[in-house]
Amino acid sequence: MIVTDDLSSYKLVAEKLQLGHQICQFHVRRSVGKALRELQETIPKEWLWVLEETHSLIDLLPPEGSKTLYALWKQLPGRRSKRNQARSAMEQLRDLLLRLSQDWPNYCTFQSEPQIPWTNNSTERAIGRMKMRARTVRGYESWSGMESGLLLAGTYTS
Repeated sequence: MIVTDDLSSYKLVAEKLQLGHQICQFHVRRSVGKALRELQETIPKEWLWVLEETHSLIDLLPPEGSKTLYALWKQLPGRRSKRNQARSAMEQLRDLLLRLSQDWPNYCTFQSEPQIPWTNNSTERAIGRMKMRARTVRGYESWSGMESGLLLAGTYTS
């Protein structure tokens, strides 16, 4: 099991390595919230309820969230722009809903597996400590030095 940011390459790695995958809730909520705020300014007012429903689903993470998001996606008008044209706000919303629906199980893994953290903050803190050490001592001189640094950061297991 890995807990990662909401970056598509992590999803591919988890699939290739046949690992369970929890996407960090902090990152999901931040990125989806930003996308919804931006769309709120540009989509037609009669579709604002879809943004509210999406925001609520991300907050509550109900088990049927994937199906609800897919049902919302089906209600929106289809793609009208050509492949080489910029996507309209409604097309961006459709893309967001479909992606969230497809990735839904990876947002909720922590609910069925309590030993899985819902964020990757501990990993990011360790990375931050390693970056600080690398900056202050100009990097690691050997693999054993890096291993020692990881042990000090509390993130290495042999």
